[in-house]
Amino acid sequence: MTDRRWIHRLIALACATLGAGFLTPGDAADNTQAPGRTAPAGSNFGFPLSFDPSKMDVAVTPGQDFPRHAAGRWLDAATVPADRPYVSGVIPMVKHVEDQVADLLGDAMARSPGATRGSALQLVGDFYASGMDVAHRQSLGAEPVKPLWTRIDGIGDAAALARMIGQLGITHNGTVLLGAGVIPDLEDPTRYIVAVVDGELALPSTADYLAPERAGVRSAYLGYITDALVMAGVPAQDAGARAAKVLEMETRVAAKRVTPERARDPHNVVRRMSFAALKTLLGNVDVESMFQAMGLPARGEVLVVEGAALEERNAMLAQYPLQDTRDFLKWEVLRRAVPYLSPGFMDLQAGLIKAMTGQTQMAALPQRVGAEVANLLGHPLGRLYVARYFPAHDKAEVDHLVGLIRKEFRNRLVRNTWLSPATRARAIDKLDRMRITVGYPERWIDYTSVDVRRDDYHGNLLRLNTFLGRRNLMRLGKPVAEDSFADPRHNLPTVVNAGYDGTRNAIEIPAAFLQPPFYAPKADVAVKMCTMGAVIGHEMTHGFDATGRLFDAKGAMRDWWTAIDARAFAERSRNLIAQAAAFEALPGVRLNGNLTAGENLADIGGLNFAYDALQRHLKSHPGARRVIDGFTPEQRCFLAWGQNWADKSNADFQRQTIANDPHPPGVYRMIAPAQNTNGFYAAFGIRPGDRMWRDPKDRVSIW
Repeated sequence: MTDRRWIHRLIALACATLGAGFLTPGDAADNTQAPGRTAPAGSNFGFPLSFDPSKMDVAVTPGQDFPRHAAGRWLDAATVPADRPYVSGVIPMVKHVEDQVADLLGDAMARSPGATRGSALQLVGDFYASGMDVAHRQSLGAEPVKPLWTRIDGIGDAAALARMIGQLGITHNGTVLLGAGVIPDLEDPTRYIVAVVDGELALPSTADYLAPERAGVRSAYLGYITDALVMAGVPAQDAGARAAKVLEMETRVAAKRVTPERARDPHNVVRRMSFAALKTLLGNVDVESMFQAMGLPARGEVLVVEGAALEERNAMLAQYPLQDTRDFLKWEVLRRAVPYLSPGFMDLQAGLIKAMTGQTQMAALPQRVGAEVANLLGHPLGRLYVARYFPAHDKAEVDHLVGLIRKEFRNRLVRNTWLSPATRARAIDKLDRMRITVGYPERWIDYTSVDVRRDDYHGNLLRLNTFLGRRNLMRLGKPVAEDSFADPRHNLPTVVNAGYDGTRNAIEIPAAFLQPPFYAPKADVAVKMCTMGAVIGHEMTHGFDATGRLFDAKGAMRDWWTAIDARAFAERSRNLIAQAAAFEALPGVRLNGNLTAGENLADIGGLNFAYDALQRHLKSHPGARRVIDGFTPEQRCFLAWGQNWADKSNADFQRQTIANDPHPPGVYRMIAPAQNTNGFYAAFGIRPGDRMWRDPKDRVSIW
């Protein structure tokens, strides 16, 4: 999971802006413990989802080309589908979960008319039905957004604008232009504080707005805005000018955003200030009126996220006519509504998606509507999913794996020689107190008060967002209460991902993630350790990477390291950064070693802890040391790791992710962690002179 998760969680809690997790976007017998948990045959180009020697190209030696050796036959067979920008062993897993969820949704839609109001079945079934009613959505066109557009047209002064920003923040549970929300205080996570956050940008990367080579993306975005405005009823002669103004304003903000590399340090992104100082920072915003509209007190301290971008927003309010701001708000409302309007609006995105990722086919309507159900009703949908697809055995076994991996990490911390005794003791305490939850939350969010209707898709959006927005704002002044497995893009029970959150010192491993290739219940111990065990270790390591180490055992942003230890950590990270910076993902395109440092360190930590746990198990269970399919347990460990990360992607998608995503490409994840695990060389007899050899002095040794 990304080491920017702390800020994604912070902003998500404040205003529902989210980011990425552990992933970037086994045979059937391994996955038969519950109905629906068996992946369909042929879903992985004819290969099993979990580890299998049939994916290998044994004609290539592991010392010369480990990715080919581990997964060469799969790489030859794999093709990037038209409806996705990349493919990996994870994609069939994602598709399988989508199929599971689709079955749930279809069943819920059929049964919800007779279900108890407010029950998970009614909420999920009626919401899905409202999205699948294409004829009704087409008959409405863009009419569902027109009442909000009329209200925006009525904005006449700064106070009215501020009130509208506050109201839109609630009804959209997000930042429209700018916004505020309630989050645990980064320095004292036992209490809530107000965070003021810069508005969301429509394009996923600031490079999309600024980089010369992304001009095609900007052109496609401009065309999309224009076409959407025209479809919503804006005269064609006006739509182009409005679109150009929107792009101009967003580009100005993007230029002020903290770069992904600098954002790894939260001190570069968040400022604490008094409410009086906030009023000065946002002198062209009637902050008191905005806070009043949101029910927030206009006093005390606040956290300001992306302050330079907020200053730019503030400057633009004075520099642009009020009508430009009204038009910008109307676009913000429309673009958020697009998935909930006539499906023709979504079809307009095809050119933009192709320009950004190379993907040539849109996802099917059931998949798109299903994603919106998860986005807004993640817990009710999760309850249905867990009840049908997640057996107690799987949870118990992964809980056991958690204990084994934690023990190996703890052993390494106890033996650590480069940390001072005081910092080492605090690190051990942080690991001991790390909360790791498998499958689903202990407490589900109660949605029973929300009116979800079968015939009002866009209205459902606003009512659910309003419920979530007000629920967040009402927390101020109350004891901190955690919402686990509630992040739609990371850790819902139905999400294929896992994540560490430094602000809570907690890890969540969703139920949907516990399927091949990352978890196969009947796999041998070597495969289990170096797939799911390595995932667990990966997330634990995030608590001690360059960002995670800035948060203490309680989740407070606090410097608990000595200056000497901090310098030692930076020094030991040099090889980590240099190894990634030397890797050429595309001709002339190298990885950003600083941006990917957190993920790369987590991969190395995870694989090392898993390998150590495997060795300990083999020592105490000598009967488990057996050759299977011609491979030793150690070889199966690294081969299983490598097969999990084999992937192919479109060049456009790679360029975009390399510019902005802290996760490196799969081929790098196949190689680099293994090269920094000493057991890799012994397992395959890799020697100096082999392409995969990495000199011991250059191997990363931090945790």
